[in-house]
Order: sequence, then C-alpha cells, then structure tokens
Amino acid sequence: MLKLALVFSFFAWNFFGASLFLINDSDWPLTAEIRGADGTVFDAVSLPPSGQKRWSTELSESQAQMPSEPAYSLTPFTVVWRCPQKGTYSVCSNVQPGATVTANSCQGNYRCTTPEELKEQRENIEPLFKQEEKSK
Repeated sequence: MLKLALVFSFFAWNFFGASLFLINDSDWPLTAEIRGADGTVFDAVSLPPSGQKRWSTELSESQAQMPSEPAYSLTPFTVVWRCPQKGTYSVCSNVQPGATVTANSCQGNYRCTTPEELKEQRENIEPLFKQEEKSK
C-alpha cells in the first residue's frame, strides 16, 4: 500500500506541478514572494487581509515561467511576505509542495510601517541631514 501511495504522489507531482495555498492572515495587504531552493523568484502574489490563493507552477493562474528541464531547483520553496510600503512581514523557509502558508505562521516581526509612520520617520530624519550639511 505504501508503494502505491509513493507512486501516486510521484504521478501527482508530475501531472499537477508544485502548488502552495497562500493565506494572508494579517491585518495588512501583503505580497507573497515565492522563491525556489536556489533563491530564484518564481512569482509574487498580492493578497488583501484575509485573502487567499492557490499558487501553482503548472496552472495558468501562475505567472511562473518553467522550462521542461529547469536549470534551477524548485523545492523546497521559501515564501517571503512583503509589506506594501517597505520591508518584510515574515519569511517561511523549507516549504514543501502542497503546503498551506500563512503570513503569521512564518518567522518575522509581523508588522508593516503605515504611511503616517513613514512620514513621521522622514520628518524626524530630515533635520539630521540639514544639521549634517551645515557642519560641512
């Protein structure tokens, strides 16, 4: 029975391709960047809060361009959840095909900077640059 299961899983991998189920369980709109084992970026999927999507290497919904004999390694995947303004929300490594990946189950700081916070940071930094210019 185990041999039959292994044969079926090999067939399913080759027939359906590698897929992931992505769920943005954060309060931020995030982009899930899917990378291969060697760091090759396959795709980036934008999801609103509570958004979800099935990503696949073989289905037309994916933007990934995969040659029949790739010169790069597909798995395990790395999923990088990126914030809309700047920065990384979280990162999942060693993601196997068929896995469900949620933004809050990965390692990270689980926070994005709001536009107001970015504006405040810029306002706090600008005087420092002006002081530096005066001292030159």
